[in-house]
Amino acid sequence: MEKILDKFRGKKILIIGDIMLDIYVRGTVERISPEAPVPIFAQKNESCSLGGAGNVANNVKSLGGIPLLIGVIGNDVEGATVLKILKENKIKTDGVIIDDSRPTISKTRIIAHNQQILRIDKEEDAYINKDLKKILLSRIFDLMEKADGIIFEDYDKGTITPNVIKKVIAKGKDKIITADPKFRNFFQYKNISLFKPNLKEVGTSLGKTFTQRKDIVNAGKSLRKKLNSPVLITIGRSGMMLFDNGIQEIIPAYSKEVFDVTGAGDTVIATATLALLAGASLVQSAKIASISAGIEVGKFGASIVTISEIKKALSNKNG
Repeated sequence: MEKILDKFRGKKILIIGDIMLDIYVRGTVERISPEAPVPIFAQKNESCSLGGAGNVANNVKSLGGIPLLIGVIGNDVEGATVLKILKENKIKTDGVIIDDSRPTISKTRIIAHNQQILRIDKEEDAYINKDLKKILLSRIFDLMEKADGIIFEDYDKGTITPNVIKKVIAKGKDKIITADPKFRNFFQYKNISLFKPNLKEVGTSLGKTFTQRKDIVNAGKSLRKKLNSPVLITIGRSGMMLFDNGIQEIIPAYSKEVFDVTGAGDTVIATATLALLAGASLVQSAKIASISAGIEVGKFGASIVTISEIKKALSNKNG
């Protein structure tokens, strides 16, 4: 698999989706407030990192690829921070649209003694308006010519609409196209190279409850047929299940220690897409993505994974 990893370098991936800012506020809790029965949080420090489609772009970059990021941010402090981090990470901002009517999507996590005690979300999840959609599609089509592959990173925050999905898939039909879906556009991603939901997203979208492995198998087969696309279902500590014509493969989880699952799905879609572009089979791509995710969940927050880390993990696994 190392030969495949070496071919990640230089692959250009158009990443379309919900750009987020992850804010981590760390401190301590030593007492209860006299004003109300709530803990008093004493803030010590604060840090920010890219989330959502931004985190996918960051992972593509760290794995040797070239991310072409498309999305919408607000004209606010959080949006300015997103642009600053992108520039620091040498990720181009040509496709990032600033919109005065929407806030930058942000998730503020309050952490005391290495334990998340509260999350504050700031967002507008309505679909983008018609004018913004025209600008978005124009940026997409401008950058699509340069891209080897396309990732839809859909968090249901309104950047990706059914019409955007339909037009991009039609225009990019000769490219590797993958999708990391949520709920609203779940069944829009037809005829693509890889569809990667997690088990909760599958269950909610199909109205199913999974009590046995055969239930997941039936759901995977049904999705594969309905979308006419290979399906990779992530199942947390149980690994992943891959479904395609003649393929039904269980991919075991690769993780010695799960510290934080934040951003694991972003890492999976970034790694799997790069692997497909590097000539890997679906099964090989899923296995490499599983190793990459196993490394990511051993870190705090939405984190990046590097080629050297994957190679080291492969070496340890084979040794």
